[in-house]
Amino acid sequence: MKELKDMLAVYEYPLYSKEDSQEEEGEEQVKKRGRYVIWQDFCEKNGLGDIYHDVKFEDMKQSDQKKAFLLKFAQNPGGIVIMRGNPGTGKTFSSIAVCEMYTREKNYCMFVSQRKIFNKWLDYTRGEGSNNWLHHLECCELLVIDDFGTSEPSPGFMGFFMDLINSRMQWKQRGTIISTNLTDEKMNQFCGDALNDRLSTGQVLLFTGKSRRKPVIS
Repeated sequence: MKELKDMLAVYEYPLYSKEDSQEEEGEEQVKKRGRYVIWQDFCEKNGLGDIYHDVKFEDMKQSDQKKAFLLKFAQNPGGIVIMRGNPGTGKTFSSIAVCEMYTREKNYCMFVSQRKIFNKWLDYTRGEGSNNWLHHLECCELLVIDDFGTSEPSPGFMGFFMDLINSRMQWKQRGTIISTNLTDEKMNQFCGDALNDRLSTGQVLLFTGKSRRKPVIS
């Protein structure tokens, strides 16, 4: 089996900024410059702001085994990955890092929180928004759903969410990452038996250790 550093060696090229890009650039030119999608643009379009502009997959502080698994997933998304652990253990950073790796060579990726999905779904049910955004959730090759289980959803939304997961599971090349603070038991309570059964078919990655968030100053 290849060492992780050897697997990552092919990706040792620098990021480039928005100032370096050109609107009329062709696909081959973009690939030669090192990225399919400008990472800073991805962050801003997906509501991540600028605090993640410098994120690189190689900077993920997780075990080599976990990084090797996520590298393969980024290269060929498929199925479901559940990132489970306490707040501050690196779930969000790791899922963003997967997006960074994926967008070096491909562009059909979305990063979104459960709350944002709920708000978009609610707008659509009220006739206040288009279903185009929701359609992209279903069809994008890599979908990251962050902070799943942090707010109490309605039965209608959970029905929509189950349809979304069912639809994505029917395609081999549609991968879904779900990060959550919920334990296995609380996940079942939150989702209900049917949805939890679907999600349990995925690969669970446990995130443990002390919180990496800044300590409270008293």
